Amino acid sequence: KMPWVTSIWTAKGWSGAGAALYWYLKAAKAGYAPAQRNLGVMAAKGAAMPRSYATAFRWYRKAAEQGDAPALYNLGILTNSAGITADPERAWACYYRASLHSFPPARSRRDTLKAAFSEAEQQRAWELPCLDASLPD
Repeated sequence: KMPWVTSIWTAKGWSGAGAALYWYLKAAKAGYAPAQRNLGVMAAKGAAMPRSYATAFRWYRKAAEQGDAPALYNLGILTNSAGITADPERAWACYYRASLHSFPPARSRRDTLKAAFSEAEQQRAWELPCLDASLPD
């Protein structure tokens, strides 16, 4: 524990999600993928900022471009349901790429989606790039 950090945050009026937002933004702008992913989580949940799936998508994509498996997984979730036009085949492509990084939750979702696909959908999923998904309007 670093009590001096807490006292600085308190003196500046920062606490909880607001402080996290400040530090994640600083690290994300420096290219740190876990911070970019965490900003995506905050945007998707509306923590310390207005809820925006488009903003979450952008931050997840920045982290995913650096090979961040949880960000790839989160892109799959957004692409398959929450706030983004549902595209299960593209979601599968994201889960597949995250599973290549030994991310167990991605393997589970990948396998569940694939079991529900027809052969044509499986072929399309194999051909789709995860990171080319479009943002919602």
